[in-house]
Amino acid sequence: MPPINLGITKADFNDFAYADWARSLIRIVKTKTISNVTGTPIYTGTTEATISAIFTKRGLTYEWGKEGLVERGDAFLQCKEDQEMNKDDWIIVDNETFRVDDVLPRIPGGTRMFKSIILFKVEND
Repeated sequence: MPPINLGITKADFNDFAYADWARSLIRIVKTKTISNVTGTPIYTGTTEATISAIFTKRGLTYEWGKEGLVERGDAFLQCKEDQEMNKDDWIIVDNETFRVDDVLPRIPGGTRMFKSIILFKVEND
């Protein structure tokens, strides 16, 4: 069955929400490895770029999953579809650092409009 055409276009996001609420943020490309000694994650990489995105700080939230209560992020980001964003990248905004957890494309009515990104605060950067 073909997707329902809702009459929504990528320009709707770009010209309205993005144009009104986007702000400049710093994105740092990071690579995650696991320490062979301690088992803790190690993030490496220093490539910085200034990007524009809609940032919403909401505090840590939870939702129910099969395994019980699951953390669902400290902040939320929305960016244009063509903005490169990868799991484990870091976002710096207002002197706070956040790690990208999930990158979810939003496709209302079959039209790829933007990416929704769930962020977790990095306590020890």
